[in-house]
Amino acid sequence: MDAGLSVELVHRLSHLDLDVRLDVGRETLALVGPSGAGKSTLLHAVAGLVRPLRGRVSNGDRVLLDTARGLDLSPEARRVGLVYQHGALFPFMTVAGNVAYGVRGDRRARIRRTRQILDRFGIAYLAGASPARLSGGERQRVALARALASDPEVLLLDEPLSALDAVTKAEVAAELDLRLREFGLPTILVSHDFTDVLGLAGRVAVLQQGRIVQTGTPSDLVEAPASAFVASLAGVNYFSGTAARHGDLTEVRADGWTRALVSTDEMLGPVGVVVYPWEVSLAARVPEGSALNAVAGSVRRVSRMGNRARVSIEALPAIVAEVTEESVRSLGLAPGAAVVASWKATATRLVPAAPRASSDR
Repeated sequence: MDAGLSVELVHRLSHLDLDVRLDVGRETLALVGPSGAGKSTLLHAVAGLVRPLRGRVSNGDRVLLDTARGLDLSPEARRVGLVYQHGALFPFMTVAGNVAYGVRGDRRARIRRTRQILDRFGIAYLAGASPARLSGGERQRVALARALASDPEVLLLDEPLSALDAVTKAEVAAELDLRLREFGLPTILVSHDFTDVLGLAGRVAVLQQGRIVQTGTPSDLVEAPASAFVASLAGVNYFSGTAARHGDLTEVRADGWTRALVSTDEMLGPVGVVVYPWEVSLAARVPEGSALNAVAGSVRRVSRMGNRARVSIEALPAIVAEVTEESVRSLGLAPGAAVVASWKATATRLVPAAPRASSDR
């Protein structure tokens, strides 16, 4: 990978030892894991808020931390933007005051830069409002604007969507997607929910008990999870396409697919498609009934998990179904077996499209 953010940390917490290595280019890397896995501690160490037992953090040629050399830049000198779950806005400042907080320069330059950011994020109308009067979505927009107003070289997002309701989450996710693409910074997005990072991160690192246990694209983690833990965490199918309305439904198409996928969600243009494996049915032929999506293919892999099994289907698009052991036996599911995967239009969920992989990685 070309020069970007490089993180090597070892740190002892009360309940686990954090031992992590990450490399992040000009991309958004999602760090996903359960509560207590060490995600926030890693962000705080990168930002300079926690000094690890030992480690090294650099961004290109610029070293932010090197415990072996006794180098530890202050948080202010690191040029790292940090956005918290609830925004962590200063309650005694207006929105404009919060955004202006990290802006460098003389008073005139700070005022000009603050106005530019407020306009750029479409929140100029909130300039004089106090944080207490903002909705959850507005707080997150202001927090992101504040973090980016200081021209950071690295961006850290700590559970930015988890405190939001479903409607607001979708709106803020779309805003995040736009801004992350626009600024193109090395970005680490932390979440405990795999579905929250779909469409926002091109790569995902799974953190379990202080260790990175798998890194890959969202599709990598669904298609070939490194462990039962990763499989349970990443329990979705994800693929990209272009959405267009077709009557009362939305059709999603992509080059190479044998047919369009159908959804009841309303989105247009580039989208990500999410289908939960347990909502996919398998049969020997196209079933009759209400399932509007049917993809024919052959079984690639059968991975057993207790009394259920993940079945990877080689098709266009490739998809994973989760079925019972009884279904595996009755359908004769084994590598090479011909099957049809089907699911309802209501099970085809649309999310903002994932960033394109950078050509320089």
